[in-house]
Amino acid sequence: MTSRIFEVLQAFVIFLTAQYREDDIGKVWPLTGLAIRMATIQGLHRDPLALPLGTIDIVQVELRRRLWTQICHLDFRAAEGHGFAPSIHESDFDTRLPLNVDDVDLIERVAPSTKLLDAPKFTDMTIYLLRVTAAQCYGRIIQITHASRKRMRAGSQGDLAEEQDLSELQTLLKTAEAMAAELEKALDNLVQYCDKRVSLQSMALQLRTHLKSKFWVIFWIQISRQDREKIISPAMRRSIFMDAATTVENWCTIASSKDCEPFQWHISSHAGFYPILYVLSEVRSPVFQTPEWADLRQRGLQVANAIHEIRGQHTTGAWPAIIWLIERIRSRSLGLTEDNRTVDPTPGPQDNPMLSGSGSDSMGFMGVELDAANFLGFTHLQDFDFPDLAGFDPMSFSCPSQTS
Repeated sequence: MTSRIFEVLQAFVIFLTAQYREDDIGKVWPLTGLAIRMATIQGLHRDPLALPLGTIDIVQVELRRRLWTQICHLDFRAAEGHGFAPSIHESDFDTRLPLNVDDVDLIERVAPSTKLLDAPKFTDMTIYLLRVTAAQCYGRIIQITHASRKRMRAGSQGDLAEEQDLSELQTLLKTAEAMAAELEKALDNLVQYCDKRVSLQSMALQLRTHLKSKFWVIFWIQISRQDREKIISPAMRRSIFMDAATTVENWCTIASSKDCEPFQWHISSHAGFYPILYVLSEVRSPVFQTPEWADLRQRGLQVANAIHEIRGQHTTGAWPAIIWLIERIRSRSLGLTEDNRTVDPTPGPQDNPMLSGSGSDSMGFMGVELDAANFLGFTHLQDFDFPDLAGFDPMSFSCPSQTS
């Protein structure tokens, strides 16, 4: 792990990529930090064109760019799986994204040049570049929303606090809109030569649409529901919810398909906790209890039922806590008491799986010890206004996205 050999780092990153699972990332996340340090020592955070002319050829330039980009992508995916901001900030590196070219276009012993441009066609790299371009944008918006939340906490005292918070939220929304437009332009440029009659290129077009909508889901889930409702329009709220629900529905369909069983190792690495929690949060909101939103609330309950059916028995990662939330939501939707009993309806600590663990850093659920960091970074607990969460203090956990 202290090697400075480029091929060793390549092998390590390939290993981490294969090991990554969104519902079980306890090992990958810390090891991704090690990969970042190894890459930095080898100078991958600096664009290869900054090296003296004649040092490396165009193939080596692209290999270095691709490896650094994959490490950044792993950093985002691993942080996303915990609900945290990525470790790598855009100010930490100047390495450019890889070129959108086929491998055969890269010729050994040919000197690199700034004149080499993306190929005007669908290439071997197009789908990958769609993913990493979006991931870079997602990482930036998460970091920006976290910084905004810090400023709001710091200024949340005095008579002008509410006005200041509203101004901060409005500024944040304008920033997000600008970033969404920038992302849309970048993704559109990548698929401009795609032919929807070709299956792989059609998939790229669909992926582009999905990545656009995922941006807004990630943005809004970073903001507490109380603040969200101050600035989100009803039309946008409907649109974002339907996008999130569609994303989860598609995943449920694929995850439960017998035809896709040979690919479950890959499907399980894309569970999508952000859209899941966004849907659950909205289903619990007061607005969704009104008749005008009954159609979306019903759709959200159907999504919750589908998730429960597929992952109800999982005991790793964030799944136990998510299933716990779903069961509370299902219980409420059936008009039952909070703990589904006819005895004392007032919940106590013994009824709360989050408070019944053996230590301050764990949540107990169905006999499973759940690390709070697997869940608390994703969302704001006040969005799920269950009585047995009333006394739950997220500050007792070492969770950066909630306490910093």
